[in-house]
This record gives sequence, structure tokens and C-alpha cells, in this order.
Amino acid sequence: MIDQTWMSALTKLAIPVTGILAMLLIAHYRQFSLREDFGFRGFNISTAAVFLVLWVLLIILEEVISGLFNLAQARHWPAMPLSVVLIRTLAIGVIGPVSEEMAWRGIFFSWINKKLGAAAAIILPSLIWAPLHLQYDSSTQIILIIDGIFLCMARYKTRSIWPPIILHISGNLFSIYQSLA
Repeated sequence: MIDQTWMSALTKLAIPVTGILAMLLIAHYRQFSLREDFGFRGFNISTAAVFLVLWVLLIILEEVISGLFNLAQARHWPAMPLSVVLIRTLAIGVIGPVSEEMAWRGIFFSWINKKLGAAAAIILPSLIWAPLHLQYDSSTQIILIIDGIFLCMARYKTRSIWPPIILHISGNLFSIYQSLA
């Protein structure tokens, strides 16, 4: 029998993996292009590097603001086996961001951009994506809206989903580091 810690870790992994597989299956049957509709294409390294530097500065600023105003901080992970930590890190730090970016800065961004234009494609996914993080309070969700806008801007400027994926993974891995420290 699997204990609750393992079940939680496996669930955290299964949800985004299922999301990715579902999106790929739907994309196949609806004839979505991974390149055009999802944004899986090459990108300008210089532009992406600028976004990476700005992302790091944004995270630093958000950390300072969170500290000054006593906003929610990364929650400490309880003691658990290393294998569970690795599964949770893979799920929350890598697979989860890939799944979220495919949905929000991939297909949803492309659809809104085609229907309503770039400004709406940058704002709307961010306003919808942040509140779906139910585990966070409203002040943290404001930070997530800002992060979402930034990730959408990276998607728009680079025309690729890869920079937002890399930025999102780096942000989540930093949060995991804080939770483990």
C-alpha cells in the first residue's frame, strides 16, 4: 500500500503529465500545429537572455516586496524521503510548468492573439491563470498575475513557448529551493 506522502507526490506528477498528454491528443485530433498553435519553435537567444535577466530581477523585487509587506513566503516542505522530494521537484519544478505553459502561453495565448490581438493575449491568460493557484492568498495571486503577464510578454516577443517554459521552471525551482532550505 502506498502511504499518503507517496500518493501526494505521484498525484502532483500525474496531473501535469495527464494534462500534457491530453493537450497533445486534442492537438492531434484538432490538427493544431505544435509550432504555430503551441509556439514550439526556435527563438532569438539574445531576446530570451534579456527576458531571463529581467525575470531574475523581477523575482528579486517580488522577494523584497514579499519580505517588506510580510506576504506569503514559500512553505517549508516537511521531512520526506529523497525519492519523494525528487518526484515532487520533477512534478512541481519541471513537468507542471511545461503543462501550464503549453496551456496558457501556448494554445490559449495563440487563440486569444488570433481573435483579440496581442494585448488581450498577454493580459487575459494571466488574469485567469493566477487565481487557479488556489493554494495562494490574494496578495500572492497578484504577484502571479504579474508573473503571468511577464511570461506572456516573453512568449509574444520571442514568438516561442520555450523562453516562458524555461523562466517558469526556473521560478518554480527557486521556490522549491526556498521550501527545502
